[in-house]
Amino acid sequence: PFSFAGPKREVQLPIRIQDLPAVDVVVISHNHYDHLDVDAISEIIRRFNPLFVVPLENAALLKSRGATRILEMDWWQHAEGEGLRFHCLPARHFSNRGLTDRNQMLWASFVIENGNFKTYFAGDTGYADHFKTIGEQFSQIDLALIPIGAYMPRWFMQEVHMDPEEAIQAYLDLSAREFLGIHWGTFVLTEEPLQEPKQRVMEIIQRRQLDQRKFHVLPIGGKVTFK
Repeated sequence: PFSFAGPKREVQLPIRIQDLPAVDVVVISHNHYDHLDVDAISEIIRRFNPLFVVPLENAALLKSRGATRILEMDWWQHAEGEGLRFHCLPARHFSNRGLTDRNQMLWASFVIENGNFKTYFAGDTGYADHFKTIGEQFSQIDLALIPIGAYMPRWFMQEVHMDPEEAIQAYLDLSAREFLGIHWGTFVLTEEPLQEPKQRVMEIIQRRQLDQRKFHVLPIGGKVTFK
């Protein structure tokens, strides 16, 4: 709520909003300040007027910033826009932007279908059985974007954030083809060192003898191509 009191960004922005190519769709998992920045949203709306895909009760905030194209869904609903199909799905988290609105806006994960290619965006979530349920519901998820950071101490963070071991188990539960680690390396929100999530993912892959070619944990602003 107050930029001067929040954690500082530890890495430079990889690209400025004004330098982005055309933005057709913005998918938002929940309303926390590090996931829904209204100044950035306002600038994106002004430049691109994209379609916003959000969980239930989040549309009003976007409308207050000028958004006119919004798909708002409950868990297990789906909708189509910009040639894509969006499935709003469960996650284990919470929401609030102030002291009196806790859990009044839904949080979610998403499957995005582009033809035969399925992308899963886990949003912000603790580990739970929804990963296995989603994996059973959607055959062959091609790419899974899964959070790997902000997890220590576990007694406090386990309910809402996965550690690297749980993130990899979530990927296996989904039966996904490729893993892309997200939600790490930008802000110091918890007790683990900023680079530890990537290191632990690599260690787990080696220890469990998983196919390293399927796992991608990029530097901020990095790029990888999927077919």
